[in-house]
This record gives sequence, C-alpha cells and structure tokens, in this order.
Amino acid sequence: MVVTAKSFVSGALTFVFYGLLPLGLVFYIALQQLRRSRMAAEERLGQPDRADPQPDQDRLL
Repeated sequence: MVVTAKSFVSGALTFVFYGLLPLGLVFYIALQQLRRSRMAAEERLGQPDRADPQPDQDRLL
C-alpha cells in the first residue's frame, strides 16, 4: 500500500497513519499495565522513586 502510493508524501502519510500510529497505540496500551504493576510493587516495598529530581549531595563533593 505504501509502495504503490502516487507520491512520496502520500506514501509517508499512509505509513505513519496506518502503520506507526496504530502500532504505537497498541504498545502504549500494552505497556500501561506493566507500568502500573511496577509502580504498585515499588509502593508495596516502600522503595523511593528512582526519578528523584534532586541528586544526592554526597556525589557532588
């Protein structure tokens, strides 16, 4: 379908809207459950979030 498009622009848009966008949406939905379970497991263990906005002060000296 992309290869038989009349122009490069229509082929590229077909690839994006019929290929990349749906696949990205499927991956986002599929990985949402994994992200939720990881966050719940970290909360249950009482570990701090790894995305701490402030770096450790010991490492700077």
